[in-house]
Amino acid sequence: MNMGYLLKSLAFVWKKARIWLLVSTLLHGLIGCLPFFQLIILQKLINNITNVVFNKQESYTVILILLLLQFVLTVSSTIMFNVLAVMNTSVEIKIDHLIGKAVNEKASKVPFAYFDIPDFYHHHDRVKGQYGNKLLGPVNSVLELIQAAITLLSYLTFLFLIHWIFIIISLIAAIPLLIVRIKYSNEKFYLVKFQTPSAREAAYTSSLLNNRQAAKEVRLFGLASSLNTRWEKLFLKNSKEYLKIVKREKTSQIGLDALTALFFGASGLTIIYLLRLGKMDVGGFVATTSAIQGAQGAFNNIAVQIANVYEKNLYIEDLFKFLEYENEMLKINTDVKSEENFPSPLKTGISIENISFKYPGTDKNVLHNINLNIKSGEKVAIVGSNGSGKTTLIKCLLGLYIPQKGSIKFDNIDFNRFKQEDVQKNISVIFQDFMRYAYSIKDNITFGNLEEANNSKLLDDTLLKSGLSPLINKLNNGVDTYLGKMLYDGVDLSGGQWQKLAIARAIFSNSPIMILDEPTSALDPKSELEIYRFFNKITQDKTTIFISHRMAAAKMADRIIVMKDGKIIEQGTHNELINNCKTYYEMFHSQARWYAS
Repeated sequence: MNMGYLLKSLAFVWKKARIWLLVSTLLHGLIGCLPFFQLIILQKLINNITNVVFNKQESYTVILILLLLQFVLTVSSTIMFNVLAVMNTSVEIKIDHLIGKAVNEKASKVPFAYFDIPDFYHHHDRVKGQYGNKLLGPVNSVLELIQAAITLLSYLTFLFLIHWIFIIISLIAAIPLLIVRIKYSNEKFYLVKFQTPSAREAAYTSSLLNNRQAAKEVRLFGLASSLNTRWEKLFLKNSKEYLKIVKREKTSQIGLDALTALFFGASGLTIIYLLRLGKMDVGGFVATTSAIQGAQGAFNNIAVQIANVYEKNLYIEDLFKFLEYENEMLKINTDVKSEENFPSPLKTGISIENISFKYPGTDKNVLHNINLNIKSGEKVAIVGSNGSGKTTLIKCLLGLYIPQKGSIKFDNIDFNRFKQEDVQKNISVIFQDFMRYAYSIKDNITFGNLEEANNSKLLDDTLLKSGLSPLINKLNNGVDTYLGKMLYDGVDLSGGQWQKLAIARAIFSNSPIMILDEPTSALDPKSELEIYRFFNKITQDKTTIFISHRMAAAKMADRIIVMKDGKIIEQGTHNELINNCKTYYEMFHSQARWYAS
């Protein structure tokens, strides 16, 4: 077990919840000491009651005092347990908030390329949710372990005062239990890790059966039975694998319980032997029997807590490794300090110099030595078939992907010298899979520029430019109308209306550089052409990049870039490329019937 991560969690809790840690340690220690005093009181109480019953003593004062002490100890124990429960819940909520925020921030800052790697998703899924419980888990287990150890010491101290043989018997019975607990905790954790991909697939399949967006196709294509069967197979496979471990664990537990019963029997024989020799009174008999059972319970609890510390430390290791992702993955960017202001507006333009890119964990380049200059205010169309590298190039331009080779410059200043937030403010993108937020229309638009979210004039101008004003005027709640049915009983927009909303978000950003990355790919050619014409109209004074595998935007651009297999194979104006009679010529004429005017 790597204790480093356990120490990290302890250090984090010490920093964020020091009072809780100190008070919890104190309370666990006090609770652990109680059994020793309870046994002493029990022994004396039984002996005094015996004397009253059999020796006809009439003084009940000692008995009443002992009963009062027993009551005080019981009430104290209850109070301490409940105080711990309240404190634990309070701190768990606090840690849940802090770690949840940290995980969300890390997930938003790690290089975008890692979202294309399944292992990253699996890791993210394993650490998501119940952060307070996961991080406090091993810490609480350590505290429980301390309490159990002190409790055990209390019982063993009492038993040693009776006879040392009881300690030997208790230790022999407990060691195998400890080994088995750790073994199966380890197996369970690695099974969860191994099952993450299939568990994610099962959860995704279940979501399709319970998701409003998927409901139409599931019903129209009669997919419910097939999807349910797929989910059932995954669920049963995972359950069967888990059940195997549980069966082996419980089979071992039966053997261990038999061993414990055997040693408990040996303890009973020892007690009888001591009674016959007159070395034990009635109170000692009752208290010793209780102490032996308590010691076995304490040993069992120690085994459980050690196994818990081991198992939960593995989860903590997973969590901290996820939080360390960014540090590992951004090493290639740490030599350059972000100290330049992004040039707005651009004076000379954008230069892409000899960049190559491959996805992390792969050897094959998806972009090969790309060189491209885009002048300030120029409108450029990047065209090519699906998989040619168009969108990957744009993601490199935006800093979502980090090229392994080459550089990207704005007005001859290296991209890495800008703060990421400055880049985001100055480049606005409408992606093919643009987000459809289940919030209000206003939120969907102002997410493009949160600093101006309350600028009603800019919002009104945006609605007018995007052509959304007529729609807004028809809605009772105007721009505050929620969209979709996920959160509230909102309004469902058509595909074309969502397109306009995405464009409105880009307009509201008021960025000097605008990129349209195939958001119209799901539309028919005529509607697509209308969107491109509209976008071309509202970006007259901006540096603009159109991306498409169709030719709708090409004729409107000042220059056309043709990509294939991650390389630029042609560039020029529409007329120049038509006259070249190469790839662009073939693509254009194969689609010409769609765009005939």
